[in-house]
Amino acid sequence: MLEKKLGFTLIEVLAVIIVIAVVASILTPLVLNTIESVRKRALKNTAYGIIKSGELFYQNELFEGGNNELTFFYNDGVETSNV
Repeated sequence: MLEKKLGFTLIEVLAVIIVIAVVASILTPLVLNTIESVRKRALKNTAYGIIKSGELFYQNELFEGGNNELTFFYNDGVETSNV
């Protein structure tokens, strides 16, 4: 009567570990590049949002009949405006 062996040999387990290591070494740079790309796009979108916010503020001031000129001053890294 033939018996079936259950389980894996050491060679099979090592082969699986090597395959997982190769896949991980291929995917790691791809994931890191994707994360860096997303960070750059997030910074760009934040900058556009800040610009758009300033434009809307200026338009609102003009619409409400406020001062027709908006001037920003930068002194030693501190931003102030004439509003």
